[in-house]
Amino acid sequence: MVPSKLATLREYRRYLADWLSDSPEEFVGQPQRVASVRYAYQTIIECARDINDALLAKRAHISARSHADAFTRMAAQGMLPRELAERFQEHCRIRNRLVHQYNEVEDDRLYAAGKQLVVDAKEYAQHIARLIGL
Repeated sequence: MVPSKLATLREYRRYLADWLSDSPEEFVGQPQRVASVRYAYQTIIECARDINDALLAKRAHISARSHADAFTRMAAQGMLPRELAERFQEHCRIRNRLVHQYNEVEDDRLYAAGKQLVVDAKEYAQHIARLIGL
């Protein structure tokens, strides 16, 4: 399951990078692109959560209480760098706002967060691939 989720995460990371290739001003004016970025953002976080849950259960025999907690526990177990886990915790908060619509995520904020997620998801995927021997 982890390799297939990792492949999906990488696929949506590429989509996200492509959809964020415009300037922030051009991005904000494209509702379909904004919607695509919202979906890709959520998909990347969901894949990472599934990967984290599987690795935490298999290697540490523990579970996480939330998306953000999964990253905290991965770092605590030495499976992810703490700094990367902290950045993903912020991505999880943004994901929650997108999914549950607590507060609107402005398009310019989504653009900036998405650009950072492109970088962070690449680093995450590299760490996980090494961890599982891919």
